Amino acid sequence: MKKEKRKFDLSKLTTPLLIIIIILLVISIVLLLIKDNRQKYDNDNYYPSNIKDNNTYDPDKVKISMQKALEIALNDLKLKEKDVYDVDIELDNKYNNTVYEISFNYNMHEYEYYIDATNGDIIHSFKELDF
Repeated sequence: MKKEKRKFDLSKLTTPLLIIIIILLVISIVLLLIKDNRQKYDNDNYYPSNIKDNNTYDPDKVKISMQKALEIALNDLKLKEKDVYDVDIELDNKYNNTVYEISFNYNMHEYEYYIDATNGDIIHSFKELDF
């Protein structure tokens, strides 16, 4: 008995291969976008997502985290984070320093702090009645 040689039919594989290639490309693009986004906002929250002007401060001078700056402002008032609301933190350049500009509300007042991002010093603080 003669053995028949079976021919490999590539045409039956083109559609599944094409689908697999497209899926791999989509996954690769998504992973690249996620990686790029993580690189922008990692580093212990040193670079908050609500920065208004990227070119106004020197990121190499930032030595404390956004969370630490908030703790410094709240400790100045002997408050806890759970006591305040409408917290907004931005990294900026004020008074010739790289600072965290922190604002929050507590007990019908709005507070604003400028915390030096290099050493944690309070550069400026302000309180006003908030209706």
